Amino acid sequence: MNSLDWVVLIAYFAVMIAIGVWSHQRVGNVSDFFTAGGKMPWWLSGISHHMSGYSAVMFTGYAGIAYTYGVTSFWTWSLPIAVGVAIGIRLFAPRLNRLRGRLHVASPLGAPRTATTSTTRP
Repeated sequence: MNSLDWVVLIAYFAVMIAIGVWSHQRVGNVSDFFTAGGKMPWWLSGISHHMSGYSAVMFTGYAGIAYTYGVTSFWTWSLPIAVGVAIGIRLFAPRLNRLRGRLHVASPLGAPRTATTSTTRP
């Protein structure tokens, strides 16, 4: 590696550390971490959730599948996702919203913790 590579690498790590320190100062509790303290708009939360499911397979694996099988691969991929999202909106979203209001949970994993006693948890 030449000196420019090292400069870019060190600058990248410096920026990542600065973002980590800045974020650490802004996050005071679990609600801040998961839901931005309840200040995140619904559309931004939905986009964040959707984008968190992407990985390298989305950009390399599915491109190869689409090249091999054509546009029908889009329907076998997107239709089940659309059905799953519709089911999730109807079944889980209202329940999670009630849990958030009643028990002040920040994530779905927080609900079982509030519903059990400390003697039943590992």
